Amino acid sequence: MGIAIGALHMFASAQDPYPSKPIRLVVAYAAGGGTDVAARIFAESLSRVLGSPVIVENKVGASGNIGGDFVAKAPADGYTLLFGAMANLAINPYLYKDMSYSPERDFTPIAQVFDTNHVVVAGPSSKLTSFKQMVTEAKANPGKLTYASAGAGSSTHIVAELVAQATGIKMVHVPYRGNGPALVDVMSGQVDLMFDQVPNSTPFVASKKINALAVTSAKHLPAMPEVPTVTELGYPQLEISSWTGLFGPARLPATVVSKLNDATNRALADPETRAKLEKAGAIPTQSTPQAMAKLLQNDSKRFGALVQKAGIKAD
Repeated sequence: MGIAIGALHMFASAQDPYPSKPIRLVVAYAAGGGTDVAARIFAESLSRVLGSPVIVENKVGASGNIGGDFVAKAPADGYTLLFGAMANLAINPYLYKDMSYSPERDFTPIAQVFDTNHVVVAGPSSKLTSFKQMVTEAKANPGKLTYASAGAGSSTHIVAELVAQATGIKMVHVPYRGNGPALVDVMSGQVDLMFDQVPNSTPFVASKKINALAVTSAKHLPAMPEVPTVTELGYPQLEISSWTGLFGPARLPATVVSKLNDATNRALADPETRAKLEKAGAIPTQSTPQAMAKLLQNDSKRFGALVQKAGIKAD
């Protein structure tokens, strides 16, 4: 009888509608950073849509590879998901030859969540007060200006390389281990510039601890409405953004993928959630699993070629 009851209980559990318990959303970057802030806004809205808690868990290290490895090895049941960024999924495979997982093979794309543009920032006492002035200064003194990044191969490094190529300037790269220490040295004037993701710099621009010279977008951003765009400054080729999406382990059941995609798009359609994300510097972006998979594939090729051409290596 006990065995029969146990078997019945297991059958009933297997039939429980998804989700029937809390979902773990793994963020591969530090708590308090721009990605983490946006993840928590999204998780709160997704929890309401699903009717089940979505708990953010930070697993930091190796430029996002620690968190990615954790999710890649998790059960494919929809209860452990990755808040995956362009940097650690599309760029890292070209920087770390010994990665324990392959993003395109070991994850199931669910949906894009948002895009983030980048912002060129300088210290409050810097002589650089505009983007055009920065370009003029860099051309007049090749290799004199310095720029900080969150580490070799990070999006803040890649975007700086793209800007340098497009404008024909040469700058000196100063890599750090994370956005925090990089921004601190830009604020103090130890380093001239940073090509940061908007969510990371938004509070410091608002408090005037750094000055924003331009954003890599076509339109003015709600988070920085007064900062000029690269398009209006005459550099439309510098419209650049970094994406973040929702991923599960490989072989995630199609029914779970469909439910999470629908819930994600509904969460992002919520006016309050959209307003919070936009204020934080993120641009909510609804999509399909197929579109997210294609975006990962295309950017892997695009940025992989750039990494190889520029000879960028991991720290």
